Amino acid sequence: MTTLLSLIAVTAALASPQSQDRVPLTPSEAAAYGLTVGPQETVWRNADLGNVGSQALDKGAVQLLSLSPFELRGSTSNTFLTMTAEGRYCASGSTGPFADMQLQLADGQRITSMRVWAFDNTASNELTVSLIERCTPNVAPGNVITSVVAAITPALSNGNVSQITAIGAINVIDNDICTYTVRTRFGAVGNDPPCGGSGLRLQKVRFGYELQ
Repeated sequence: MTTLLSLIAVTAALASPQSQDRVPLTPSEAAAYGLTVGPQETVWRNADLGNVGSQALDKGAVQLLSLSPFELRGSTSNTFLTMTAEGRYCASGSTGPFADMQLQLADGQRITSMRVWAFDNTASNELTVSLIERCTPNVAPGNVITSVVAAITPALSNGNVSQITAIGAINVIDNDICTYTVRTRFGAVGNDPPCGGSGLRLQKVRFGYELQ
């Protein structure tokens, strides 16, 4: 099936109304997700980004897939990740706060929600988990179109937290043209040092999805 991002790549005359589900990010907005905007780099976001959904979103007939933070890899060689029984965190000596893991779902499955489990006992730091989609033409060469499909930044907490967000745009998995990355930022934007240390830990990420 054709995803929204492949529709964005066609001419305006052929654009689908689905393209209204995505809006462009500014360079500073993109940088908050560890992304760049340039002459050959476009970054979009789901228009519903940040809309927190019902706690019942990942129940009932929806299929579920959970990802362990053991799978996280630092986005740079200077991102130092540590795992404990209470989750994975980014050591305070790191120079970059981002870590990634891959989301693997079969073609034709529509992602409906993302839920994050985390631990936060810091007063000035925060953790953000996002789902990032990167698409190129199916066969011909072309620029990458990047989109932030979903993002959760749990409120500052005195301990464990679980939060869910709906994914309202049309997001049907298309492995021919796109890849899907779960990115965690272990610290608030602009923090120095960038990582929040052991007081800011990711425990699990779970996606709800359904067949089209």
